[in-house]
Amino acid sequence: MITPYFRITQDASFVEVLIKARHVKITADSEPEICIDGHEFKFYCKPYYLRLNFSHELIEDGRETAAYDDGYFRIKVPKANPGEEFLDLDLLTKLLTVRGKTEAKPPSIEIITDKLNGLSTNSGNLEDEENEVLEDDEIDWHIDQQPVTHDGDEDDDPTNVSIKKPMYGFGHLRSGVFKTLKEELDDVVDLKNVDGVDEEMRRKMRTDVEDAAFDEEHYLADLYERGAIDELIAFAPDWLSNDSQKVEFTDDEKEVMMKLPHRDYLLSEADLRHTYLGLVDILYAYAYDH
Repeated sequence: MITPYFRITQDASFVEVLIKARHVKITADSEPEICIDGHEFKFYCKPYYLRLNFSHELIEDGRETAAYDDGYFRIKVPKANPGEEFLDLDLLTKLLTVRGKTEAKPPSIEIITDKLNGLSTNSGNLEDEENEVLEDDEIDWHIDQQPVTHDGDEDDDPTNVSIKKPMYGFGHLRSGVFKTLKEELDDVVDLKNVDGVDEEMRRKMRTDVEDAAFDEEHYLADLYERGAIDELIAFAPDWLSNDSQKVEFTDDEKEVMMKLPHRDYLLSEADLRHTYLGLVDILYAYAYDH
């Protein structure tokens, strides 16, 4: 089955789910199925399947509506408690995650690919997906959803690593990346032979490079010649200059998020710490660029 592209909006009383389903075939025998159960919203119309988990509860009380027009389902569902602000409606992969899964213990087996009930959970050839049928009359609402994944990219394969080599990257799952890009990275990465030294040595090499490159006169110039610095400090990024003080993802950006791989990883406590610190690096770099 295919996880469709979708967009969610809300007002004080309703959550509206807009589902892009251009290849659906509406017949008397294949009407869409919609189920609302507390935090969960479930939708199925061959070949599309969608399960969303919201931060607050929805309710079925007769006010819910659904319409199909020009390749889109527009479904309005009442909020159980009118006035509640549903959170993170633009974080698509979070909405697709099974509720409570982030609170569970780490998996004992790392999932590389999924085949459940004979159904592919990846978005592949559309004609093949449309020809697939469910084994039972009832829908298995707990099929693990997978947005579109990269196809055949070795760098995205968590198993493509060697435990004998120094590891780095997300969850310490990468090795040997820099040796194949040496010529391209010489002017970008200060450290040499990254693939041949362990983490402690890399840290020492980094601090040595930073100490050698430190220039007191550079910072003195910034202190007394502030023209360029004052201009940078006064700069207002888009999210501050926007009248609404709210930035929304475009449809293209949402489609990119839908294509991000969605996997479970075996991460130790030490790996989790590195991963969170890496997230801080990304956020800092993004803020610095703006």
